[in-house]
Amino acid sequence: MGRGRIEIKKIENTSSRQVTFSKRRGGLFKKANELAVLCDAQVAVIIFSQTGKLYEISSTRMEHILTRYRNCANKGLVQLESSEERPHPHESSEEEPKFDSSALQRKFEAMQQKIEALQLELALSNCSTASQEESVEHSDTSLHLGLSSSRHKRKAASIRPNSNDSGSQVASD
Repeated sequence: MGRGRIEIKKIENTSSRQVTFSKRRGGLFKKANELAVLCDAQVAVIIFSQTGKLYEISSTRMEHILTRYRNCANKGLVQLESSEERPHPHESSEEEPKFDSSALQRKFEAMQQKIEALQLELALSNCSTASQEESVEHSDTSLHLGLSSSRHKRKAASIRPNSNDSGSQVASD
């Protein structure tokens, strides 16, 4: 005879919630390990408890899996960067690096859009149902301030005079 289904909702009793968390975390880690072994998959599970404690398991090095994830998540941005980093056949590797301002501008805009999307996602995930409207207004203000700041920095960067008249620029950090 099978087990009955339970309603999925927050457990109000703190002690019961902690016991359930511990048991289900163990079950999740066991399933992740089985998936990695049976299917030869790279698996990573990261859990933060309600108290903020970190629990993690990975079939290989966690850093390696997270790097692969970031590369896949930012695939469009990575493709843009890799196409800009390829040396041209007529350029020698001993020359000072040359930067195409339009390519840098596209890269900057792509990064700025990604930052805005991530900030919006973070702001929306932090909204509670009671103060959702207030948080969205605050997030909107924060996003506008961030955008204004980045525009100001971009404008300041474009105003800097070029010290090299040959059209090549050297990046400075």
